[in-house]
Amino acid sequence: MLHALGHTRIQLLTNNPHKIDALRDAGIEVVGRLPLHGPVNDHNLRYLQTKQQAGHLGGDA
Repeated sequence: MLHALGHTRIQLLTNNPHKIDALRDAGIEVVGRLPLHGPVNDHNLRYLQTKQQAGHLGGDA
C-alpha cells in the first residue's frame, strides 16, 4: 500500500522490531522510529513484560 501511494521512506511509530524489518524487506526505507509509551499499571504490567521478553523495543516494564 505504501508503494502504491508513492511512499518509499517513513518514520514509524512502533516498539515492534519485526515491523521495521518487514517494511525494510518490502523496500520501504525506515528513516526513524518513535517509540510508543504509555502508563504501566496493574492491568497491563504482565502484557508489557511479555512484549519486552518477545523483543519489543521501548517500554519500562
